Amino acid sequence: MPFPSYPEFHLPVLEALANGDEANRADMFERIHKILLESKKFTSDEMEKPLSSGQNVLANRINWALHSLHRAMLVERVRKGIYKITAAGTKLLNEKPNQIDIKFLRERYPDFEKWWQETHQGTQDSSNDTKETSGPSLALMTGPHPLNTILYGPPGTGKTYATARRCVEICDGKTLEDAEIRARYVELVKKDRVEFITFHQSYGYEEFVEGLRPQTDPKGGTGFRLVPTKGVLKRIAKHAQKHPKEPHVLVIDEINRANVSKVLGELVTLLEKDKRQGAENEISVTLPHSGKPFSLPANLYILGTMNTADRSIALLDTALRRRFEFEELPPKPELLEKVGGIDLPAVLCTMNGRLEYLLDRDHLIGHAWLMNAKTREDVDQIMRHKIIPLIAEYFYDDWEKVRAVLGGTDSFVMGERLEPPPGLDNSVNERRHQWRVCESFDDDAYVQLISNHATDEETEEQAT
Repeated sequence: MPFPSYPEFHLPVLEALANGDEANRADMFERIHKILLESKKFTSDEMEKPLSSGQNVLANRINWALHSLHRAMLVERVRKGIYKITAAGTKLLNEKPNQIDIKFLRERYPDFEKWWQETHQGTQDSSNDTKETSGPSLALMTGPHPLNTILYGPPGTGKTYATARRCVEICDGKTLEDAEIRARYVELVKKDRVEFITFHQSYGYEEFVEGLRPQTDPKGGTGFRLVPTKGVLKRIAKHAQKHPKEPHVLVIDEINRANVSKVLGELVTLLEKDKRQGAENEISVTLPHSGKPFSLPANLYILGTMNTADRSIALLDTALRRRFEFEELPPKPELLEKVGGIDLPAVLCTMNGRLEYLLDRDHLIGHAWLMNAKTREDVDQIMRHKIIPLIAEYFYDDWEKVRAVLGGTDSFVMGERLEPPPGLDNSVNERRHQWRVCESFDDDAYVQLISNHATDEETEEQAT
């Protein structure tokens, strides 16, 4: 079933909007959280359990419930992120139902039943069906996930991993356990419902949409000719057109590393929801190499990831940013545990606080770097070979700032004073140091990092 049923969330959503006022998501979530706690159906920990997509369980379930209630015309979306109960929703609340499930909505509300039939007809696997269809169902464009999304955050926040979970949620309409995600994702890739590519500086329109590629003479001649060749976007779009009832996802990793406007070309316009096939303002463009018309199917989702340490989102093309919804995946120290006596959540919080002070929130350290650490030795290896080099890269090898982020002590990095070469004027008395990462870290290195101050002896030694 491509649309999950969470009946225990429908009624609380209506109750949270019962006063008739417009409410944003934050206010709704707070009210629903309180309603569910009072009902004793869920604990706070159960509702706040994080998912790899970046949402917690409560936010994920509310999004699905809002979508179904909106389809039944019990809730209206006033504008982006703002919702309000309708007269029909108020009438239903006055009847004091015990629960509102999908079966109830289908039987009572014809508009919901019509939408349900449209989106669930023929949802079984049809990967071997090659019959051309008239076009994708527009209902697929109104799911809980935006058609065009970019997951952004600093290195190590699990962006690439989150795309696998999001692909499964989009394609299957439900959330699986972490152990099941990878296997299902691989299955979707094999069925050509998911494509994964990585942008880089040399990536161009020819690889993404359509390009001219040399083809030798089939008769064995020495010459060749240039023929139009499908790029990854055109390839998955064609497959999505053949299977209009199945959502497809194109994942673009490191989307900000390429010149996105150059890669997309004239197709930027086609990304918009109302410009897709079958939409009210459907648009098609004529491709320059093949001369054939092309439009994006409504069941094709574009999911990008962006490393904010490479380039700020403010530098992305305005036209592109307007067509994508951005979801931040920040570092989550709460997902870490103490390892070998080291308070990893505190260590990560402390380093990130200093990095944000010295740089900005785009240049932080993600929790994923430390997720697999099981021993003190594991943590030391990750610090020495991954985290410290990353911090040094952030500061362009300004090791005094690297040292400051690590607590301002000699526990992680040390600088030995360099004497000026003979014959130079020493009157300027410019201090230069030769820096190195310590071969082993002191027993209390991480305690000193968290303590937020260096010892007097180390401060005096570094100044000389």
